[in-house]
Amino acid sequence: MLVSLIAISFGYMIYSYAVVDSLDCSEEKGKCYSTTVAEVVNGNAILDADGQLIEFSLVSVSELHESDGDESREYVESVCPVGSSILVDEDDLQLNGNYDAMMAKITCKGVNLNQSLITSNHGILDEISCRYSEFSVESWASDCN
Repeated sequence: MLVSLIAISFGYMIYSYAVVDSLDCSEEKGKCYSTTVAEVVNGNAILDADGQLIEFSLVSVSELHESDGDESREYVESVCPVGSSILVDEDDLQLNGNYDAMMAKITCKGVNLNQSLITSNHGILDEISCRYSEFSVESWASDCN
């Protein structure tokens, strides 16, 4: 899998994240599919075109009512606006998310959004979930190990 590094400037801040050229889903238990973004619900969840609520596996962000809660949602919207194509890899070890949400790794325009939220400081690695996620062994979640 080819991975390259991209840097984007938003005002005075520069964000960098890895670009993934293909989605390599395990497909052992969870779903693996492409769809489009219908809504960015908050910085940790999107709604896909079929109405499925998807949360970013291993990522924790501030809630919308907190002082910096809007920043993570705005970041996701800037990287992956409504209407964008996404690739969804459901977390095989977290098949039952909160509030009927699917826990997944989401790739948009070649960008691993889970990783991007963490490296841009709009989210943190949810270390408590490390033992419950298939993605904890991936390089972007290296703090799990």
